[in-house]
Amino acid sequence: MPPPPASRKTVLEGILKRRRHELAADIHHLARHYTGQQVDKIADICGITDVKARETLLLGIEQAATWFLSDLRSWEHPTPSKLERNLDKVWKSSSRLLRTLGLDETDPQDGMPPGPLRERLEWAVCPNPGNDGDIDAEAQLRKLVAAVGELQALAEMARSDAAKDKGKGKHEGNKALNEFITSLMQVYRQAGAKPGISRNPKTGAPSGPTLRFVGASLKHLIENVGCTDPVLAKRIPNLSDEAFAKRIKRALPRTAKSILKKT
Repeated sequence: MPPPPASRKTVLEGILKRRRHELAADIHHLARHYTGQQVDKIADICGITDVKARETLLLGIEQAATWFLSDLRSWEHPTPSKLERNLDKVWKSSSRLLRTLGLDETDPQDGMPPGPLRERLEWAVCPNPGNDGDIDAEAQLRKLVAAVGELQALAEMARSDAAKDKGKGKHEGNKALNEFITSLMQVYRQAGAKPGISRNPKTGAPSGPTLRFVGASLKHLIENVGCTDPVLAKRIPNLSDEAFAKRIKRALPRTAKSILKKT
């Protein structure tokens, strides 16, 4: 008796398994940030069943994750308010140091620490006069003190300038995350889906396959990166659905070009 015909699901799983092995040769140079099972889950919640579309999804989110993690490692974009706070800390710390040195923080350029404090610091600059050549300890200490004063003045100027940027335009938050979401929208289009945000008619809360796609992609990435680089994983923002929906909406007009053509 011949064996019963395989179900459509079994046939599809067999095809996907074979095609994944073929596709692996094309993406061997990429770090694997997602497992095949995770990609299947992501595709399922989006309703993507076509084999070729799932291949596109696998390749695309791997590339997007690679660029996203690279961006997180290389740069960070603080908000104008956070930048102003950091500069304020620099100004306060330098002012506190000048006061500790016994100097007038409003005019420290030509000042020097008084008495025993100055003597000890000059000794630290040149603890072995006979072996340290012709080092002028007083001149070196004066330069260092002047540098603290200059840092204080620069921090105050920069803090005032940063304060002017607050409230100008719409701050998009973490730029690396915004670029990642834009890339995911491009992948989503290439897989044959139409990105967009739906709203629950009763609650008004954001919903829909696009939101689930972005949420699942980020969730699995955090899980996987956390196993190898916990510090980096903590830098990956995990936002509310409403915050994701706003970023997705901003990203939609920017998804005309294909992510797979990016070099």
